[in-house]
Amino acid sequence: MDMNRAIQLMGAPAYEGEFLGGLFLNHDAVRLGVDLSIKFDKAGRAIRFIRYLAAEDPSHA
Repeated sequence: MDMNRAIQLMGAPAYEGEFLGGLFLNHDAVRLGVDLSIKFDKAGRAIRFIRYLAAEDPSHA
């Protein structure tokens, strides 16, 4: 799956940008309490890794 297809399926990300040599899409609250970060290869825009993160608690911001 490439970056454009991921956006098409998941909707607009909370963050989209370049970081640490890759392109990232971050989606907040894909499940209750879970955020999703997807890293894509810059050249081919193929998925390099997917990471699930505990959602940030706004009371601790």
